[in-house]
Amino acid sequence: LPVNLPNNMNLLDFALVAAVVPAASGLTLAPLHRPHVVTLHASPPTMTSGSNPFLRDVTVMFAHQSGITRTVGAFYDGGDVWRARFTCSHPGRWSWSSTDNGELADSALRQSGDVVCVKERNVSAHGALQVDAAHPHHFVWEDGTRHFPVSLECDWIYALGLEADTTPTTLDAFLDSLKPGQFNQIILNFYVNHSSWDHAPPEYHMSTKMTPWASADQMTLNLAYFQHYDTVIEALLERNIVAHIMVMAENKFVNWPAEGSPADDLYWTTIINRYQGYTNVVWDVSKEAQRLNASYWATRFALIEAKDTHHRLRTVHTGEQDTQFVDMEQKDCQFISHQQHSDYHNHILRVRQQFPTKPVMNVEFLYEMGSLKTYGPQSRPDEMRPVLWAIQMAGGYANWYVSTSAWDVIVPGDVTPGYAYCRHVREFFNSTKYWLLEPNDGLVNATGNAYALADQGGSEIAVYLEQAGTFSLTVPAGLWVGEWFDPRTAQRQPVNVTGGGTQKLSPPSIYDANSDVALHLEKSV
Repeated sequence: LPVNLPNNMNLLDFALVAAVVPAASGLTLAPLHRPHVVTLHASPPTMTSGSNPFLRDVTVMFAHQSGITRTVGAFYDGGDVWRARFTCSHPGRWSWSSTDNGELADSALRQSGDVVCVKERNVSAHGALQVDAAHPHHFVWEDGTRHFPVSLECDWIYALGLEADTTPTTLDAFLDSLKPGQFNQIILNFYVNHSSWDHAPPEYHMSTKMTPWASADQMTLNLAYFQHYDTVIEALLERNIVAHIMVMAENKFVNWPAEGSPADDLYWTTIINRYQGYTNVVWDVSKEAQRLNASYWATRFALIEAKDTHHRLRTVHTGEQDTQFVDMEQKDCQFISHQQHSDYHNHILRVRQQFPTKPVMNVEFLYEMGSLKTYGPQSRPDEMRPVLWAIQMAGGYANWYVSTSAWDVIVPGDVTPGYAYCRHVREFFNSTKYWLLEPNDGLVNATGNAYALADQGGSEIAVYLEQAGTFSLTVPAGLWVGEWFDPRTAQRQPVNVTGGGTQKLSPPSIYDANSDVALHLEKSV
């Protein structure tokens, strides 16, 4: 029996499948919740016909034994090769059949086969990222695992390894350097050229000469570019990091195809077809989308809707003040991505109320200065930490910036204090049932900014004080147990509180008025 095993499946996994799946010639196995690629080969006449292979409309329909179907657009990948990438979202047998939809259809591109999807042991593949239907201000993976985004902006990360003379470090080395921050989400561009700002020393500069296009009319794509981008998404997937892809950016000196032109549609369609099969992909139509009219972005959302049959999450990077996008955010976006530089806590509260069924993220608030100054303005990490907590304590999510990795400058190994601060936020909230907590600032009264979250059942409370000191907290009757938490160090100290009205509480003596502090309480059963 010929068997095609994926690289990350062993013979024991295959034996478990073979025990329940009838034998079939050419059986191909694919891991659950991982991308699977079908490769097709065109006939010699097609390759010598002179037609543009990037415009050939080849699709592959995948049909699960339960009746579920998904049709995926194939992408041209050089030579006589077309590929279709899809996610095996359900265990069992998938049958596939390809179709060449052009006027001069090539029978060689009309093939069929079967794939058996199997759940692997000890693999952290959780399926598609989704909005939690029961708690829609939060995210959840397809298998029910929760996703608390700890996000970092790395716009030019795609260029690491793309060109040897403009790469200050390797992709793997840079991703490994992010471990101290426990970042599980990266915001990156699909393509940009360079910024207009003053730059760091040239050895750290990431200006790219290679583009996604291989012809002046932009109707031929640069496959080396796309194939390299594949390795970036796969490297993120291996590390369980979400790839929040901004497909365009208007202020980075790119000669974009004319809006709505055939070249524009080719660029977008190829990206959608090529990357929708990755479970860690999130679509963002553009960084700072307000630089173009909202009507254009509506056509791009329509294209994603038509082509992405995996239904990856969609968003648009804009701001609360850009009111032309409100209808689009309501109709086309599954979560909200705002650039907001003030009134951080209240902004999240307002937008959550405006969009009650969508998570809200501040994707650009302040910029941490790294080991050297690159662009301005830049902030100290201790100034940014209270803002990070203000956003989280409003029930939102935040995206961290470091000036030595956010834009077209990457300083290798620059692990800043902000990495630890992001990790600490994740550690604190992962020790709570944060998806059940709602903003309730009226519970707390303190000097300086103070915020509270509480569940509706009256069994869990989280508090953050920007200035540690004695404060008042309304606590329902009963015995409450919990911990003081230091946002600077993640140090925890136990605390018990007897509820029943307003209580006066004081953090431990290690906190002074210049310290911030968090508190987590749960009602004892």
